[in-house]
Amino acid sequence: MTMTMTDTAREMNGTLRPLTPEEIGALVRTVRTMQGWTQETLAQLSGLQTRTIQRVEQGQPSSLDTRRALARGFSLDDIDYFNALRSFPTEEELQKQKEAFERDYLLFDARAVDGRQLLALMQDGPGFGAICTMSVAELPRAAQDVFAAIADFVRDCMDVFDVASRTEILGYGDTLDKSIAELKSAGFCLCAAFRNTKLTNKSWADQTPLPCLITYLLAGPKDQPPAKVAVARKISGAF
Repeated sequence: MTMTMTDTAREMNGTLRPLTPEEIGALVRTVRTMQGWTQETLAQLSGLQTRTIQRVEQGQPSSLDTRRALARGFSLDDIDYFNALRSFPTEEELQKQKEAFERDYLLFDARAVDGRQLLALMQDGPGFGAICTMSVAELPRAAQDVFAAIADFVRDCMDVFDVASRTEILGYGDTLDKSIAELKSAGFCLCAAFRNTKLTNKSWADQTPLPCLITYLLAGPKDQPPAKVAVARKISGAF
């Protein structure tokens, strides 16, 4: 007889302990299906292989890094959610987590880009632009430095989008490709997701919403670039 999540929680009687591989698998599978995601979508959001997701959901043992990647894929505040001591959540608690995710996050398509593609897409965006950086994988220090340099260079390019010609922008893209190549040599690729939105601010005299293209820059495994990214529904005032 298959034990339900509520039965498991009741048997544990509220005690805190590490979740077993079987419980982690059941939890991952339940949360994933409640989000309406396929295993492929979770793999893309977490930076893991689909086969890894399948093994986890089958109750096979997983590494610390894999469980942390799953937490990032679900956009959990606690990266060690699947590693910490806890009681097994009930269906009601899981439903609340699903509702909280849908209330706080949006999913956007992502894709690997080279320098020319990225800058051309950003320059052609409506209104003004903003940039946000994130990672779907743990980056070693050298890759972190390269990714930070890429983000800084892209921000510098944004400052001249209004005055630079397309030829100049493509030239900047070629320069950017040198850093992208460094990132690839470290095992990662540059990806981007785009969000067309409108912004306003209570302090503005003119409250007419302004068109804005938000570019999310991501560093992901080069052998499995992320195809989806979860971003906060609420736009930060840092833009």
